[in-house]
Amino acid sequence: MKTGGSTTSNILMRYGISNNLHTFSYSTKNLNCFNSTVFDFMAIHMRYNRTWMNNSVPDAKYLTILRSPFGQLPSAFYFFKFARPLLNSTDPFRQYIEHLDSYHNFTEVHHQHRNGQMWFLNPEFEDEDQDNVTMIKRAIRRIDREMDFVIILDHYDESLVVLKQIMCWEDEDIIYHITKKSKQKRNPMTTSMKTNIRKWSLADTLLFDHFNLSLWEKVANYDGDFNADLERFRSKNLKASLECSHKKIYSAGTYCWKLINDTPRLRLFALNQQRWESNENKCV
Repeated sequence: MKTGGSTTSNILMRYGISNNLHTFSYSTKNLNCFNSTVFDFMAIHMRYNRTWMNNSVPDAKYLTILRSPFGQLPSAFYFFKFARPLLNSTDPFRQYIEHLDSYHNFTEVHHQHRNGQMWFLNPEFEDEDQDNVTMIKRAIRRIDREMDFVIILDHYDESLVVLKQIMCWEDEDIIYHITKKSKQKRNPMTTSMKTNIRKWSLADTLLFDHFNLSLWEKVANYDGDFNADLERFRSKNLKASLECSHKKIYSAGTYCWKLINDTPRLRLFALNQQRWESNENKCV
């Protein structure tokens, strides 16, 4: 969480809806029938479990998204309101990250804890492995083998253009809504804070560094003019975001409605379509 997963899920959900694909829900209660062949894709926050996922969506491509711990940790810290016990501090996150031993239980909510990104991607990750570089690198190699592509939020547009080529998609398939979120002004991160974060979330840091480098290797080996494709995509993306932002009313299922709305609404829309199709096929 707090790595751009919702934005990416929106892209995948819209692709699924446009291509009549059946999506996985957190529960099967929204479906009239259930078997291992009913799902074409899943695009939700969930812990990676290859065996279970293979059984649910056979022969799938596997995508995930990472964010630099220097951005992900403060984002989670403020989003989940971990700063409440430090409201008297002029810089709550700095107070927290420079005195980690004093606030050991702050970030256990939603697994936004130490090395939370590695935790989501490695079901075998144990607390005792958090400082074990050998085990961390072994896990990274396994993840690299099993993932078809890892998006880097810090270079999101570049990642999407590479993803588009891997998936044989069009620019329209990777467009996302550009929002101007009002952000609380925060103090800049100091060198000592970055040092503490790197040491504390070593697995997440090494994980990010590995796949960030992998992204730029893929850009270097891109088939075509990467910079031209990136510029064209950004132009289309900005145009779509501006046009949909200026509209006041959206009919459910229209292009702008799907672009603007969050993932839960898209998932409900998709599940309703699936339920209707199941009824038509008399699947009970």
